[in-house]
Amino acid sequence: MNPSQYIFPFVLFFLGGILSIINGWNFLKELMGKRVPSTIPFIGGIFLFIGAMSYPETPVRYFAWVGLLVDFGCLPYLTIGIIRLWLEMKRYSIKNCLLSFEYEIEDIQGSIHVYLHQECIVKYRKKDNSILGSMVMKVLKHTPDTLELGMGDKILCLSFRNNQWKIEKESVWSYQA
Repeated sequence: MNPSQYIFPFVLFFLGGILSIINGWNFLKELMGKRVPSTIPFIGGIFLFIGAMSYPETPVRYFAWVGLLVDFGCLPYLTIGIIRLWLEMKRYSIKNCLLSFEYEIEDIQGSIHVYLHQECIVKYRKKDNSILGSMVMKVLKHTPDTLELGMGDKILCLSFRNNQWKIEKESVWSYQA
């Protein structure tokens, strides 16, 4: 048994452990609803995995896969991300769309989709495709002939006249690159 055989695996265990702790901390903060910097996906788990696989004693190698589960930047984070994506796709699916229409302001074209839960998605683009974007806004007021949307200090008021939606008022609204 050569002691130098253990240096590389222990360095990887140490680095993988630190990254796994950081990813776990960020994961807990995100569960509490706080925005966190993105985790370093897979690196901590991969370091733990390679450290276990390079460990000189065979029984440790059998449990190398545990490193991928321990690091929240790997499988747990990926699983939760896929579940959140699926729930968001379900929430904003076309069958939950209450109202959908297109609009045009000067050289801007876009569409508005109003969903259940008093939310809507506003998509917009310049006719020359120099600006593309979308945002989720809250529905402040919705009647059969009026629609008022808001996000922070942005307000967009529309009315339904002559069988189409017209923009009546917009405040603090800019389409800049």
